[in-house]
Amino acid sequence: MTPTTRRRPPKPYHSRSGIDLYHGDCRDVLPRLAQGSCAAVVTDPPYGLGIGGRTWDDDVAFYRETWRAVAQALAPGAPLLAFGGTRTWHRLAMAVELAGYTIGDSLAWLYGEGRPSSQNRLKPAWEPILLAWLGRRCNPLGIDGCRVPGEPRPLVVDRKSIARKGRTYNGGISSGRRVGLTEKGRWPANAVHDGSSAVLAAIGPGARFLYQAKARHPKQRGADNDHPTVKPLPLMDWLVRLACPEGGTVLDPFAGSGTNMVAAALAGRRAVGIEQSEEYCEIAARRIDALADVAA
Repeated sequence: MTPTTRRRPPKPYHSRSGIDLYHGDCRDVLPRLAQGSCAAVVTDPPYGLGIGGRTWDDDVAFYRETWRAVAQALAPGAPLLAFGGTRTWHRLAMAVELAGYTIGDSLAWLYGEGRPSSQNRLKPAWEPILLAWLGRRCNPLGIDGCRVPGEPRPLVVDRKSIARKGRTYNGGISSGRRVGLTEKGRWPANAVHDGSSAVLAAIGPGARFLYQAKARHPKQRGADNDHPTVKPLPLMDWLVRLACPEGGTVLDPFAGSGTNMVAAALAGRRAVGIEQSEEYCEIAARRIDALADVAA
């Protein structure tokens, strides 16, 4: 029997400060990464809408083989957070589920600055974010580190838990009793908003939800970054901290201009990113270097 040969790990396109960026198709690069080396996936894959005729906005995220390739680089039970388009999100979710992940929830990023792409389209006001785990095991999310800041609230003890070392909860327990106040923020919700007047008019003050506007400022996008779908850096920081434990490695198989990798570094995590466009790899590398230079 001929022994199988182990493929050499790929050489990063750029590597600095705990961030490894690879240039190429993620389906070619992923099988060469160390198996189980990443603790979570946070990514913004192509929506398959053909944005502006760009060839990279294809249907690669709609195939189970793509997410099976992602899985080999993940630890068992690793969380996955992936943005999707409102028209094509169902294809993303189906591919992820068929690849062996357990769908856990869907988050909604609500915003008021969307524009309809034609007269036959509704005005976009939100984007879905799929939450799943690899396999049946579900590694814990970073709930406490991602609580939504707010005013002090009643601290409630569940009466049924008092006999079990007085387990405490932060509100919402119908069978409990108030024992004081807590300054812990609110439990993270599956909705995030941009703070615009249009959104606040629909949801009220919005204090129960994380606030994050779109990425307009160069401080969030990086200098000379013309990528059309850049996500807000603080939003990605929040998602990274939610999915990946401190010190862990975040995987982004669709790295784009590098926002997720920068967010991972700011959150004290390592990052592995893969991007097929050399143009965007160059932008991502500049952003990584700028971040490292500031830290130094």
